[in-house]
Amino acid sequence: MKSIDTMIAKISQMSNIERKNLRSNAERIIEKDPDNADAKKLKAALDAVEPEISRKRIITGLLEWDPHEQGKSSFYGFFQGSSVARIFKRANHRNEDRSVYVLEIYGKKLGPYAHIENARDAGEKLFNPEKGL
Repeated sequence: MKSIDTMIAKISQMSNIERKNLRSNAERIIEKDPDNADAKKLKAALDAVEPEISRKRIITGLLEWDPHEQGKSSFYGFFQGSSVARIFKRANHRNEDRSVYVLEIYGKKLGPYAHIENARDAGEKLFNPEKGL
């Protein structure tokens, strides 16, 4: 990998596809080595930058969600301005596999769901502001 700090500095100028690939690589490394500090730092930087890129949000109740945009790797759920959930696409839709969206909330991955709206609804039902951000 290149210098992590160099990559992080370029995240805001990257395309959605480039960020998606970078996130996939970081998550793959973390799966193999959960203590990999560079991959964790990179994933945290992506988590911090991606919500800033989206300005329009969809309100579903307590949570506000990023809109669906083609090529975007993740869709975040916010409560009082803080990111509390994420929906990501694990694969492309195919006839034999329509459920491609996964909800990540409170450190747990749930799903898959066929539609982003279903994942947002599940996030809304599971979110508890008293549980903490």
